[in-house]
Amino acid sequence: MSAALVVGVGVVLVLLWLAARARRFAALFGDPHLLEIGRGLARVKAAALARVMHDERDGPTTADDPRVLSTSAGLAIVYTVSERGTDFVHHCSISVIGGPTAHAVGGAFLMFVARLLGLSQSELQCHVAPSTVHHAQLSVDPARHAELAALPLPELTPAALEGLRREALEARSRVTWQRSAAEPAPAPAPH
Repeated sequence: MSAALVVGVGVVLVLLWLAARARRFAALFGDPHLLEIGRGLARVKAAALARVMHDERDGPTTADDPRVLSTSAGLAIVYTVSERGTDFVHHCSISVIGGPTAHAVGGAFLMFVARLLGLSQSELQCHVAPSTVHHAQLSVDPARHAELAALPLPELTPAALEGLRREALEARSRVTWQRSAAEPAPAPAPH
């Protein structure tokens, strides 16, 4: 093979890879996917509040746990509420099913979900696990927990999505992200 042919094939492969990534990001951040998350998150929130964890063993262990939302674009969102002493911990994790989670995806979707759930983005403790799963948690007293539990999710309309998408991307850059040295309890594997 000539050197020009090898270079040409390499360039084509890189362009195909970039096009595939662009399609994936467009699907993840597109209006239909954000609306799907908005619809599914109400069910996930209700399930997390109905099954408050008292022990780590109470967490989701399968992808069909109602506290897990697996989206058509390949995102896994896990939302749990734990009781720790007198406080409640609201925890959310975001990952891309079957691969690494880019920070642009994990961070932005954590902020998007936190906003929909009414969790104060400025108070979240955020970290990225070695597996690239993005985590955020908020510890609140019983009164604030009751407020969060009663707070309805905002109605998502296509008109509101652009502002929410922009807000999530900007919030991601304002959060202090920690890198976890150890992996938290395993997230359920989607099927």
